[in-house]
Amino acid sequence: MRADAPPHDIGAESAILGSLLIDSENIKEIPFLEAPDFFIPENQLIFEACLEIAKRGEPIDQITAARQLKDKDHLEEVGGVSYLSSLVALCPTSLHAKYYARIVRNLAIRRRLISAGQQIIDWACEEADAKTGVEFAENIISRLRKDLSIS
Repeated sequence: MRADAPPHDIGAESAILGSLLIDSENIKEIPFLEAPDFFIPENQLIFEACLEIAKRGEPIDQITAARQLKDKDHLEEVGGVSYLSSLVALCPTSLHAKYYARIVRNLAIRRRLISAGQQIIDWACEEADAKTGVEFAENIISRLRKDLSIS
């Protein structure tokens, strides 16, 4: 396995979150995106907060996101209000949220593919029955296909 970080794009993650904080309507453009698709744990928490705000029918912005994160005791963990402000300040445009989301989703699936490959390798090194191994590998790949079908 490679020693460098798994596939991810911090800029695309930041752009999605900035886009949501600028225009909460963008949440409707990215229903295929899930919090675990974000590589950075802090970004996962912020996206979860945005989803919870949207579920309540409230607008997503820096203030509502900060409040939601504070209510869940995650505000300081994500870098505080200053990190939320930086997401907005560094967002090139809120018009391309769907494009950024597809980048993040694609990279998340690639990370899952790497993990699946490692699971298959680990299984193959430990087990003796090849037929069962192929079934094991097919099940893992089938789950990845389901992930792809919703993006």
